[in-house]
Amino acid sequence: MCTIRINYTKHFALMLTTICLCACKNTSLDKESLQIIKINFDKIEQIDITQGERIDLETIDASLLYSIDRLVTTADRLFIQSRKKIIAFDHSGNYLFPVGAVGRGPQEYITVNSFFSSRDYLSIFDWQSHKILNYDFDGQYVSSQNVMPSKPDNLFPSNIFPLSSGGYIAQNTYQGSPNSTPEFSLLNDQFEMVHPFQGLLMENGATRTDLLISKTNTLLYNQFFSDTLYRISPEQRTIEKAYYVDFGAHRLTEAAKKGKTYVDIIQESNTPEFIDNIATLVRYCHETQDKVSFIFVFRTNVHYVEYDKNTQTAKTFQLTDPNNEFKPAMFIAYKENEIYCAASRVNDLTSNPVLFKINARSFD
Repeated sequence: MCTIRINYTKHFALMLTTICLCACKNTSLDKESLQIIKINFDKIEQIDITQGERIDLETIDASLLYSIDRLVTTADRLFIQSRKKIIAFDHSGNYLFPVGAVGRGPQEYITVNSFFSSRDYLSIFDWQSHKILNYDFDGQYVSSQNVMPSKPDNLFPSNIFPLSSGGYIAQNTYQGSPNSTPEFSLLNDQFEMVHPFQGLLMENGATRTDLLISKTNTLLYNQFFSDTLYRISPEQRTIEKAYYVDFGAHRLTEAAKKGKTYVDIIQESNTPEFIDNIATLVRYCHETQDKVSFIFVFRTNVHYVEYDKNTQTAKTFQLTDPNNEFKPAMFIAYKENEIYCAASRVNDLTSNPVLFKINARSFD
């Protein structure tokens, strides 16, 4: 995979590089069948992230983080995935221990494609070794289970997301031929294929770290540089178009994308004209019975959106630090009545990112 420099920050560059190979077959968009999430750029509110609880993640050689990709919380610990390692901190940010070890041994993992928790374990899906590894909450190895390709279609997960009802939604591995591999499949509790979901086919493939299962036991997904949100539900075999994020004059139009490769668009996103005028990178989409939440980037700034399904109105907030000590990163995690945001230190890029825990009511 080629690396293309994006001038947003290292967090945005990593996000774009990671997703630049991830795209699905284009389908026609009937916006009248969707709920429209209209972003009003004239009414963007400011949220000072430093008003939340600040968690300085200890920076020592054993705890160095490139970025924060996923966050799992317990009553007394924070488990953070940064690329292919999992590091445990306490809620004050003190380093505790690594979860497992990177390697090729029977109790080790080569890479971290998925990371999630259950009542008893922390689980890591290692695509390269074709297995799930389970660890206790002290980071010690407990057990592992092989994950095998399905028969006869040979589908294999690249990413696995646990459902609250049991079983898993899997994002599949690209099989090499454009528009032939289903994007998602349903797995049972033993990580065996139940069925692929219809409605989206892969053009090429890469993993993403921002996808998550919502409180509604569904997964919201959008294509690369697309503002349409699809809903994947274990109750339905076909993926449905659920929402359209309307950026208005700041959207990346289909005409602007026509005839261009994804690499072309990424290169164009470095230009001042693109940065000043285009809102994009809808990520960390989450849905409850009453609202939809996500973040996006506009003019290098991270914005958080809450859409009320009942009133069909959206509030948009720019995540800021008025003192310019911290730069909000392209990460957010939803935990009960709290939201975790990540930020880098503006004048210290060698230290670990900082987490800010914000009361969800701050956005009401």
